[in-house]
Amino acid sequence: MNSGDENIPSDASRIAYLIAGFLRNDLTETEHDELDAWIEAHPDNMRLFGELTDDENLQAAQIWFQKYGHSRPANQRYKKIQKRIRMHAVPPVWYLAAACLLALAGISIYLLATSKNSNPAQPIAQNAGSILPGKNQAVLTLADAREIVLDSNSFRTDNFSVDTGLIAYQPANSVDTGLNAITVPLGGQFKLVLGDGSKVWLNAGTTIRYPVTFSGKERTVELTGEAYFEVAHDATKPFHVASGGSDITVLGTHFNVHAYDNEDAMRVTLLEGSVNVSSPTPSYSKILAPGDQAIIQHSTFNIQHNVDVDEAIAWKDNLFVFRSATIDEVTSQLHRWYNVDIEYTEKPKSHYNAIVSRTENLERVLKVLEGTGFVHFKLEGKKLIITP
Repeated sequence: MNSGDENIPSDASRIAYLIAGFLRNDLTETEHDELDAWIEAHPDNMRLFGELTDDENLQAAQIWFQKYGHSRPANQRYKKIQKRIRMHAVPPVWYLAAACLLALAGISIYLLATSKNSNPAQPIAQNAGSILPGKNQAVLTLADAREIVLDSNSFRTDNFSVDTGLIAYQPANSVDTGLNAITVPLGGQFKLVLGDGSKVWLNAGTTIRYPVTFSGKERTVELTGEAYFEVAHDATKPFHVASGGSDITVLGTHFNVHAYDNEDAMRVTLLEGSVNVSSPTPSYSKILAPGDQAIIQHSTFNIQHNVDVDEAIAWKDNLFVFRSATIDEVTSQLHRWYNVDIEYTEKPKSHYNAIVSRTENLERVLKVLEGTGFVHFKLEGKKLIITP
């Protein structure tokens, strides 16, 4: 095996090519030597290589591909990946999943391959394996203030049924127009089918208020937190989502609303159809097209076009998808899903790229993030301490 700095590739796409070849088992002897030299150049390289070739990570990437790989933006990304790694035949699904994972890790690979001052490897946060992922749980508050704990149990009332993390209303059986509310705690998720048939996925730390039966000329719900909507079409009754002083008006469409009270920015990401985002203070009113994301922050309103909608809704499909994410963007998700408090001894300035299943315990996710070599974690009870 050759050794020496001249054999250590420093280009992220070259590393991705070599690891992809390792997964296909078709590297030449020279390429094997090249990959070995990079792996042995730094302990962080070896750790990252282990993460990228781990079966569980590849399975998470495969889930991502199966859900999103046939969309137009995803197809364009895969064509670029295939060209880069010199693929001439159509690869199997598992390989495309691996290629997706490698592409997302590209920036991290590049940082590790070129950095000469990476911190030495640190142990993963102790006891993080005992922090389990979120689960189906919520509290339903009825119009008369009674509360019902919702989980994975099944039961039925005159107005609704609950089954395996889903509450579904039956409007034909009710004339009740009172307001109900569902509160999903940290470490929870739940799904709601409204009386008009609209479907709503609720992320951790979310509250939604809604009428049992929609009456009148409009359908209105109030949201704090994050939810993905698939609105049932009804041209005679526009659907409204009121959140953070803003109003989202639709007839029938798919979109994600990210509007936590403890975060500066509210984001509305449109996947299908058309929505109008408006507010009286500050005064704005904009119609979004599919692929647009409206960002409302500090009395400003901006629209980004052709955003990666897959990343915005990954949580709905039980995935963490980090693409050039800041440490705050990463830890805010860990805080909500694992119900841990976050503390920085010093805030890392790096950006992070990873795909990890949200069904993993906290230790697994931290291991992937620590594989970049630019962040380390320590767990004290339910407090996660972060250092560069």
